[in-house]
Amino acid sequence: MERVKTMETAKPFQTFEDLETYQAARAFRKSMYAVARKPFNLFNPFNSL
Repeated sequence: MERVKTMETAKPFQTFEDLETYQAARAFRKSMYAVARKPFNLFNPFNSL
């Protein structure tokens, strides 16, 4: 079983940007923005008008 980090074993952080949760959420947000930025003209019937 994975050992849970305690206050003694966890690395200290200076800002919220150092937190693993924040970094994972930021990476997820960036990937979602990249998906949303892609054009979605594949099945748009109004493009041919």
